[in-house]
Amino acid sequence: MLAVLLGEAGYDVQYAMSVSEGLTKARQGGFGMILLDWSFADGTGLGLCRQIRAFDQQTAILFYTGENDADAVAAALSAGAQDYLVKPVAVDRLLRAISEYVGDKA
Repeated sequence: MLAVLLGEAGYDVQYAMSVSEGLTKARQGGFGMILLDWSFADGTGLGLCRQIRAFDQQTAILFYTGENDADAVAAALSAGAQDYLVKPVAVDRLLRAISEYVGDKA
């Protein structure tokens, strides 16, 4: 659903359903921003963020997750994420946050 929403807003969206798939795509590069959730079947978005930062310090990383623990937020930002939004987030707020990192496509 999020991919459809972002696509309708004019963004070119790719998605991964696992940490390993996300890491593979991130290594291919070419992304204006990476949007991460907290939980995956094979690990966490936090672990993926750390792995991405090991080879890519430039691409913006934004967490968009239901994980609202203050320690999780601090850990994500410490791992290299630029921002952390807790679901639910109004669509306009999410699009504003994304446009801060990749520009306004709409």
